[in-house]
Amino acid sequence: MSDISSSGKKLYSILKEAWNEDGEKHIVNVWVKVLGGDASNLADISVKLGQLIVLLNEVRNDIKDLEISNIDKFLKALDKIQIVILSNQIFSVKWGILKAQITEETLDLIDACGDLLAATAKGLREVSPIELEELQEEIRDLQDEIRDSDIEKETKIFLINKLRKIEELILNYRIRGSSGLAKVSEEVSGGILIKWAQMSEKAREWAGKVITVAIKTNSMISVAERFSKLPEGLKEILPLLLPGNGR
Repeated sequence: MSDISSSGKKLYSILKEAWNEDGEKHIVNVWVKVLGGDASNLADISVKLGQLIVLLNEVRNDIKDLEISNIDKFLKALDKIQIVILSNQIFSVKWGILKAQITEETLDLIDACGDLLAATAKGLREVSPIELEELQEEIRDLQDEIRDSDIEKETKIFLINKLRKIEELILNYRIRGSSGLAKVSEEVSGGILIKWAQMSEKAREWAGKVITVAIKTNSMISVAERFSKLPEGLKEILPLLLPGNGR
């Protein structure tokens, strides 16, 4: 099994990789190397940085969920990093200026935060590129099957968009990591469950297949009981989605 991870460990790994870059480089070139993207495409870089801020907010929410008394130091470190990232011109400023504002002490706090989250129920495992590629292929095949199905158009769009949410996190796994996949698997399953009672029997069959992909995604990254992160409502319909249910 891969190393245990968390939203905090993913954030630390990104910041540490950036920290090790030459301070004479422009910020944009450092972010492109660390986050991926096209240095000549401002929109693409902005999307990548947006994903980094989403990850940072996930760390903030995850640490708030822990019942510990000294979270303020972690929250202040996260706030500091977010302010530094958002307040610097990425094309005109050199990386060393941003690096000096973050400081090693702040970076060490993010490292400790990541370890703390990984040691709790927030612990996740890293997913290999091969696993991600296989999951993405499965999602795309299911999208095609749903498009060709005879269910109502509105439901097709709804289910395909849910699958796209998972695919988006696969494409941004370099930034969001397993914590992002965990969040989206919960959101996809929960969103479908809300509409489950209003769906036709035929639509439920396809919705069940999408939920099954969400469950698979959850089980790929979870180090705890495989369904523990998914919505409570799944317990009622889960038997309908598993092999041997007679469907």
